[in-house]
Amino acid sequence: MSELIRVAQVVGRMMGGGVEATVMNHYRHIDRSRIQFDFIVQNDSTVVPEDEIKALGG
Repeated sequence: MSELIRVAQVVGRMMGGGVEATVMNHYRHIDRSRIQFDFIVQNDSTVVPEDEIKALGG
């Protein structure tokens, strides 16, 4: 089995816009047994789907 690939998603300020929605859509549908996203967001972000990210392994 190959090593897990970790991808740092540097989103900046998450405010529920199109970029965030696209990144999350990709995250929901990738093979998370092979690729894992780590999210880096600003602490003043207003819409961070933290529960979903954690549930998916991020």
